[in-house]
Amino acid sequence: MTTSDWITLGAAILVGGGTLFLGIMAWRAIRQSRSLQKAEKRERLLNEIIEWAISIRVIGFQFQLSIPESKDKLRITRPTLEKIIFAHQIPRQKSIYITHIARIFGEDLHTHAKVVSDNLSDLIYAMSDSILKQNLKDPADADKIFEREKALKESVELLIEKATDHKVRTIK
Repeated sequence: MTTSDWITLGAAILVGGGTLFLGIMAWRAIRQSRSLQKAEKRERLLNEIIEWAISIRVIGFQFQLSIPESKDKLRITRPTLEKIIFAHQIPRQKSIYITHIARIFGEDLHTHAKVVSDNLSDLIYAMSDSILKQNLKDPADADKIFEREKALKESVELLIEKATDHKVRTIK
């Protein structure tokens, strides 16, 4: 072999090695990009769960503001109940979606989302039942509504806490 053949062979090895190196780096960049996209998608889904839970709490605050503070003076009006039931319908419809995506993050978060969904349905049922019975001033109905509202509030707060824990774990 002549000197020019050696130079050509060396150049071919360098070009081949460079091409292999670029291929490996491109593969790593694609893999890293996919990993980032997956992490961003998981964070978006957690944000949806948290936003859903917050929207339920906002409605709960509106409910608390629209009724007297003392149960002795409690006079829940039909328009108030209808307004609160109507406000809960969108989160109730979204609860099916939320419980499904919560399953991605494990059974623990799924269970908490399901409890919130069930408590939301129970509250809506209690309010609707009170309206149907035309018994809006019955203390037993009022107590049932307050109990359901309290259970919903507690379950929402726990769901937000669990979803936040998942977000914090992914950041670390």
